[in-house]
Amino acid sequence: THCLDWRWGVLNTNTNNTKKGKQPNANTLEGQRQICESYFHTAELKHHPSLLTGDSTPSYLLHSSLVLPRLRSIFPWCTKLLAVLRNPIQRAYSHYCMVTSIEGT
Repeated sequence: THCLDWRWGVLNTNTNNTKKGKQPNANTLEGQRQICESYFHTAELKHHPSLLTGDSTPSYLLHSSLVLPRLRSIFPWCTKLLAVLRNPIQRAYSHYCMVTSIEGT
């Protein structure tokens, strides 16, 4: 989603937040919170604590000095960050196979 790195401060027009018929102001912390909470359906998560949500954005690891403080400010209850890393050689080969495949897979 990139809502915590390069989309930070950019209005997400796909958000379902229609509070008072206005889009949230992405230039404020509260606006960013509304955008991220809408995307991750946090209202539902608060009512059903057994539900989980996640994000698969590898660039968060590259910009961790920006992303981690933003993550803490938007989702203060988020106490765990899980990073799954692949063998870089296998990952590069897999990517090569994907982009050179005639079938496109």
